[in-house]
Formats: sequence, structure tokens, C-alpha cells
Amino acid sequence: MKTMLQTMTLRFLIAFQFLTIIPVRIRAPFGAPELAQAMGFFPVVGALIGLAAAGCWAGAGWLIGPGAAAVCAVAALAVVTGGLHLDGAADLADALGSGKDREEKLRIMADSRVGAMGAAAVALVLLAKTALIGSLPRHDVWLAIVVMAAASRCGMLVPALAFGYGRKEGGTAAPFVENLSPRTVAVAAVVTLVLGGALLNAAGLIAVAVALAAAWFAGWGAARILGGVTGDVLGAVNELGELVWLAAFEAALHRLL
Repeated sequence: MKTMLQTMTLRFLIAFQFLTIIPVRIRAPFGAPELAQAMGFFPVVGALIGLAAAGCWAGAGWLIGPGAAAVCAVAALAVVTGGLHLDGAADLADALGSGKDREEKLRIMADSRVGAMGAAAVALVLLAKTALIGSLPRHDVWLAIVVMAAASRCGMLVPALAFGYGRKEGGTAAPFVENLSPRTVAVAAVVTLVLGGALLNAAGLIAVAVALAAAWFAGWGAARILGGVTGDVLGAVNELGELVWLAAFEAALHRLL
């Protein structure tokens, strides 16, 4: 029991360290298999990130007013993650907008500089996310932010498993992707679906399913263009997952009410 608890704690801490800027101390040694297994905790860490953003939404709504609450929630999501996923979305937009061949697209994604397409993509993502959160029924918002953040991070596992890593020379995300198992993805997906249904009923469950399907299609597109997924692709998938989840949840609410 103690060994299993230590193993689960290690996986959680790896996921937490990778997905947030909050420093954690990991004393136990770990390698590529542990990195991949840690992805099973992505939805859990995502829910915690969402909880922090939901707290900012609630605090801003009380102190400033509802108009600023959505902005504060979106800002919190970016700050807690260090802009990790937004950076991926920017790099992918620059690559796809370049009109270059596959190798040149991959080189552009490895460049730390952000071009016009990348900046525009980040601006549109932030604006769309703010608008979608701001349009949700007030009594559902904080739970919606929690489930949204869990679902989008679970979504990263889907293309990682289905399409493999796209860089021959490897990269930061390679150990995660190359050692990922179907069991890890299945457990994470079930946990996220249960979370969505338990907290937000049928609308939450439907939105999670739609977000995971969108993640698969995004990975399929990346695999066709780039030959597989990369860390930037997974970051972009997370941002897409948040937007798709919010839109699907709102659509489901209107249909089910």
C-alpha cells in the first residue's frame, strides 16, 4: 500500500510540476516511463488549475463585478501555467501560417520568437475564452471552469497516444508521448467524463466527450501536416479543448434546458 501511494504521489507531482509554475520538490528518481504515467494525472492537475482560476473569478466578481470576473479567470489560467499552452498555440499558428514544408514548420515551432500569426492566435484564444466564460449562467461558472481545465488537459492525452511524436530528434514532450499507454489514457478519460457528469450533469458529460473528440481531430490534422504531435501541438490542443468544452457546454445547456 505504501509503495503504491508513493508511486501515485510521484506521478501526481511530476504532472503538477510540468503543468504549473508552482515549484514542487520531487525527491524520488524517475525516468521516461514515470513521465508518461504521470499524464494520467493531467486531468486532476487541470481540475486544480481550474479551481484556482474559479477562485479568481469568484473573488473578482465580488470585488470588482461580473464584467471583470471572466478576464481574471482567463488571466489566472495563463499565469498558473506560465503561458505554457498559449506558447504552443502561438508556435503552431506561426508554423501553419508559414506556408512552408514539414521540416520548416517544425523548425519554426522550435523557434522561441512569436510572429504575427502566433500573436493573433493568442489574442483570439484569450478573447474567445473570456467571452465564452462571461456568457455562462452565473451559477454554473465556477464548476464549468474546473471541468473545462480538466477536460482540456485530458484531451492532450488523446492525440499523444493516437498519433505519436512528430520530431525524429526528440524533444521535451517526447518521453511523455513515446511511453504513453492506452490504459493511462482510458483511466484519465473515464475520470474526466465522470467529473463532468457528476458536477454538471448531462451537459458537462456531453461537453467533455465533444472536447475529447475535438482533441483527436486536432491530433489527426497535426499528424497529416507535421507527421505527429509535438509539445507545441499538445499545448495548442489544450487551448482548443478549453474553447470547445466551453462552447459545447453552453450549447448543451441551451438544448437540455
